[in-house]
Amino acid sequence: MVVTRRRNMPKAEQNGSLSRPHIKQPNKYKDVCGILLLTALYILQGIPLGLAAAVPYLLQSSQQTASYRHQAIFSWVYWPFSLKLCWAPVVDAIYFKRIGRRKSWLLPIQYALGIDFFILGGRVDRWLGRPEGDPWGPLGANGDVQIWPLTIAFFGLTLLAATQDIVVDGWALTMLSPGNVGWASTCNTVGQTIGYIVGFMLFLAIESPDVCNNYLRSVPVPGKGFISFSGFLHVCGVLFIVSTTLVAIFKREKDNSIPEPKATTLHPTNSGEDEALNNSHSPLLLTENGEMEILPHGTVATLAQMEADATPKNLSLLQTYCVMLGILRLRPVLRYIAFIFIVKVCFP
Repeated sequence: MVVTRRRNMPKAEQNGSLSRPHIKQPNKYKDVCGILLLTALYILQGIPLGLAAAVPYLLQSSQQTASYRHQAIFSWVYWPFSLKLCWAPVVDAIYFKRIGRRKSWLLPIQYALGIDFFILGGRVDRWLGRPEGDPWGPLGANGDVQIWPLTIAFFGLTLLAATQDIVVDGWALTMLSPGNVGWASTCNTVGQTIGYIVGFMLFLAIESPDVCNNYLRSVPVPGKGFISFSGFLHVCGVLFIVSTTLVAIFKREKDNSIPEPKATTLHPTNSGEDEALNNSHSPLLLTENGEMEILPHGTVATLAQMEADATPKNLSLLQTYCVMLGILRLRPVLRYIAFIFIVKVCFP
């Protein structure tokens, strides 16, 4: 009879359970500055959207300007956010390496927003038909509302804001650490909501003489609010230009550009080592290590185009637009686009 010594087993083995690996929790305090910066950029982005939503309420507040035609024409302002996918690949692909992939677009866009606010602030009272020298005067008192210049000006604001949204969304992926990338959607939701409230609810409250005199002022001032429409636009212009200058000076962008891969050579299977390859005429890709990989026939044209004259960056940009054009060529999509176009043009 053989006697063996009993081995002490770990508690995990005795209980029949396996120990779970320790999962490292992301440190959210590591990216506090990045989260605050993203939230501030999204707040700025939401202000033009809130102002664009406030204009129809201003037009509807007067009997002389309350027109469904004006409302329908001004609704073109909201289209850039629905169509920003059309120029999003261009924003992501074209940039100045010295400035940075995101700052190359963010800085000129926000400066353009500030300048647009200044130009719009100097002309909005005249376009709304208010009396000269009375920024709280009745709409349409000094001529009809010039709805087309107003629509074009706010269309430019929303177009720039939609492009800024593309830039900030892309910057959030590299500004935050991999463990905190999930905070980008929170910054987007919170920031855009605050900016929309500032440009819509807060603006309508402090611009309206009735609201200011009845609820906000201790001593009423007849016919005047806290700030006029043109004054609020000028304040927004100053805010955009100052914030953009601070970002340009104090915020550096990380260089996360992916180096372009070395060119590979495409060889057809003309060798007689394998009869199966000769019979199928499958193309082979010769890698840098000297290994050969069999490629499906569908990728041959793409690789040949890459080897000819297109860089991978330009090719990916081209493929993005090819996918979009393929979607637009679907018959239900074409019918919907034609229907919307006819309604917008024939029944403004």
